[in-house]
Amino acid sequence: MMIESDSKYQERAKLRLHAREARVYRETYSAPMTKMERYVFGIISCCLMIMLGIAWFLEPAKSGIGTHQQLGLPPCTFFWVTGIPCPSCGMTTSFSHVMHGNLVSALRSNWPGALTAYCCLVYVPWSIVSIHSRVFYGLNRPEQFFLSLALSILFLTFLHWCFLILRWY
Repeated sequence: MMIESDSKYQERAKLRLHAREARVYRETYSAPMTKMERYVFGIISCCLMIMLGIAWFLEPAKSGIGTHQQLGLPPCTFFWVTGIPCPSCGMTTSFSHVMHGNLVSALRSNWPGALTAYCCLVYVPWSIVSIHSRVFYGLNRPEQFFLSLALSILFLTFLHWCFLILRWY
């Protein structure tokens, strides 16, 4: 009888130790979230889930651009006026390809758009975990991370556009 209760006690002590280690990790490597930040992250997550859901319902355009026209939007005005694809030409198509699991087609349509879609797919569950745990899970400096991510995606989109223009001429 004593052996069973000792083993149960040791098991509970191990579980408490693991819980304490997880809490220390969160407190050490994750910045705390304010109530307003949790609301903002929740709203952003809901918007991204809606956007990803719409991308899932869209049928990707065979040409690689023009999927957004299924939403009732006009053709790309920049392309219509200049004859050159705009920086975001093909992003809706790449999002749709990502949501249908077609990685190669997504990368062909607009690879920065595919990267952005995958970032959104990672962001939604991460933000739900962060909102629930009330910390920016795994991020000590969230402002710096999100600014770096946004600037990197913008830079890659501009770089992709430069290659499109060079290939176009």
